[in-house]
Amino acid sequence: MDTNQPSMNPTFSVNAPSSHYLVYAENGLLNELGNILKTQGVNGTVYIISDANVWSSHGEQLVTSLNRNKLESRVFTVDAGEATKSLSTANQLYEWLASERCERKSTLLALGGGMIGDLTGFVAATFLRGIPFIQIPTSLSAMVDASIGGKTAVNLSSGKNLVGAFYQPALVLADLNTLRTLPPRELASGWAEAIKHGLILDSELFYMFEENHNELINLEPNLTRSVVQRSMEIKGKIVEQDEKETTGLRMLLNYGHTIGHALESVTHYSSFLHGEAVSVGMVAAGRISVSMGMLSNKDLDKYTAVLTNYGLPTSCPGVDPDAVLDAIQMDKKVKDKKVNWILLTGIGQSVVSSAVDTRVVQDTIKDLCS
Repeated sequence: MDTNQPSMNPTFSVNAPSSHYLVYAENGLLNELGNILKTQGVNGTVYIISDANVWSSHGEQLVTSLNRNKLESRVFTVDAGEATKSLSTANQLYEWLASERCERKSTLLALGGGMIGDLTGFVAATFLRGIPFIQIPTSLSAMVDASIGGKTAVNLSSGKNLVGAFYQPALVLADLNTLRTLPPRELASGWAEAIKHGLILDSELFYMFEENHNELINLEPNLTRSVVQRSMEIKGKIVEQDEKETTGLRMLLNYGHTIGHALESVTHYSSFLHGEAVSVGMVAAGRISVSMGMLSNKDLDKYTAVLTNYGLPTSCPGVDPDAVLDAIQMDKKVKDKKVNWILLTGIGQSVVSSAVDTRVVQDTIKDLCS
């Protein structure tokens, strides 16, 4: 490997019970993609799935790297947006892969944000009963959250991520340079997921967000690399210990997502980016935590201010609160008709609880929607 290029050493590895894989998170990795794939034993045709927007920004660079390393590729682009993450789109991809004579030893490559990673992973898990896939996240949200851990899914009209599988990627490669192509709103959406990691498990990471918001919003290179890598490693360590949410540890990663997913669903994925909905959900969960006597108002105010500083919403005026309450019942964490809420007991400290008064939830959501 050319020593004049950025370091191509893996940032860390994920040693989940079902799979071991490497995670790369550095600047300039797209240029080295073909080289890295070759070192990881990838041969033959690579089947790339991306959305039209991401492909126009990064597709040529990616294919050039593959060609330079004598890797053939085929490309299927889909419309951008959460509405594309459907069984209908998955079926189109199955038919395309079948027509291309894709084999079990072939490799799928997900180039894009969380939607593309979820969709590609679901197709990889189910086509030919499972073929390898590689995550190349180009959004901040996908880097720090969706690309690691093997949760793959598509949406139904009745809820988000209701059809899916746990299926780990063979490799994760995050080129931090792609973050500079994101609109400010998309970048803010990604910071929500990273801030979440600080809130649930790592107070030091949270305070890095609190103290350095101007630098991080402007993607100061060294600080951005440090924070993104740290956030990704938190996700990886949780996956190693609780790959399929059997102990409750991985469930902590859903902080803010119970109400966040409900918001996305009732607004038909058209009003909130994922991280924006999660931001509102984290404020809601924080208020519930305060009402339960678990979290101080001081800590809630502190992290609400941090979310605001990153350009994230902290309420959802105009949304029908009854529709949100109904959608919550479709949450995957519902057990015996009770929602398992992820709540905070302090900055960097979280618990799972089903002992939440329904009236507290109703009042919280109605207040946020007013």
